[in-house]
Amino acid sequence: MTLGDRLLMVRNLDNFAEAHRAAGDARAAAQCYGEAIDICRELDSPSMLAIVACNFARLLITQGQSESARAHLQESLVVARAHANFGMNHHLLEVSAGLAAVRDVPLRAARLNGAAASRLHETGARREPVDAAFIDPLIAWSRAAAGEPGFDDAEQAGRALRRDAAMTELESWLATPA
Repeated sequence: MTLGDRLLMVRNLDNFAEAHRAAGDARAAAQCYGEAIDICRELDSPSMLAIVACNFARLLITQGQSESARAHLQESLVVARAHANFGMNHHLLEVSAGLAAVRDVPLRAARLNGAAASRLHETGARREPVDAAFIDPLIAWSRAAAGEPGFDDAEQAGRALRRDAAMTELESWLATPA
């Protein structure tokens, strides 16, 4: 099997995992993500590793495995930053906002969500429905927990962060275990 075939396999495994996650089959999704991550490491494919690890973190958060999710986000962030993969920024910020929500840090969730919204706007990208289904209830919970004024202020402060500042802040926050 050629390198191109193996990278295609990683993309397919990630797509299968995303489909399983969307369908609510966490076990099958985790298996696909895990296999894709193993192949990424074997092939030394940093760009795909950053994507798959971030996607896997979404599943881990919904499964209540926040510390494992943090570790995957940390790895994804380090790899993405080392390879100037700026396309990952809004994903990393958004998934980390979800992590902050499940860690019961609603103002951090608001700030990260604001930074994610800015990065999404900069790129012109659109959020996938499965990703919206992940983050929307967590942000709604954070908004209710923090209260409208506090949440809105923190979210606006996150929106005002420049890309490098947002990613440096995220890196520092992810370095701190729960």
